[in-house]
Amino acid sequence: MKIDKPDPRIGAIATDVDVRSLSDSDWNALYRAWLDGIVLVVRGQTLTIPEFLAYSRRFGRLKPHRVVRTRHPEHPELTVMGIGTKKADGKVDKAIYDRGGGWHTDSP
Repeated sequence: MKIDKPDPRIGAIATDVDVRSLSDSDWNALYRAWLDGIVLVVRGQTLTIPEFLAYSRRFGRLKPHRVVRTRHPEHPELTVMGIGTKKADGKVDKAIYDRGGGWHTDSP
């Protein structure tokens, strides 16, 4: 595994790693990179939903979004993007589609 810090102030990029089979030492290094960099990009992953959720849970408890209708029907920890963005005529409702385009927080 390789971890780069493209900027000393924020962020880390991890490459040459498969998050489905991390050793304890690789997990600790990845987790430390996230804590230190605030933003972590792990390149080259192809995960099923259960694999993604298992990996994500290693960072902490997953909290479903407060808008219930946008939750994945089988995996409520996932938000399904684009729900409710179309008008009755099939065109995109820009007011809904663009919501959250600026800075925002989804929950406390």
